[in-house]
Amino acid sequence: MDEREQDYLKHQIRELERSNHRWKFATFALAAAFAIFLIVGGGSSLLFGLRLVQELRVDAMRAVAAEQAARLQAEQAAQQLQQMKKQAKEKEKKVEVGARN
Repeated sequence: MDEREQDYLKHQIRELERSNHRWKFATFALAAAFAIFLIVGGGSSLLFGLRLVQELRVDAMRAVAAEQAARLQAEQAAQQLQQMKKQAKEKEKKVEVGARN
């Protein structure tokens, strides 16, 4: 092999080594970008899930509070009804007593 061929081959080897380094860097950069994408995606999914759970808890607490308020209102209505019936009976007795006299 003459000197020209050796120089040519050395030049080719250097070019291949540079190309190899560029591909390694590109691969590392893409792997890092993919890892960041996975971390951010997983984190946002986790946060979304936690937020959804929190919203469901708040909705459940509101439903329980609304149910308790409805029960209290129903109890108050039942007490008012009993009181009105009692007052009506008392009025009937007074009318009967007044009619007898």
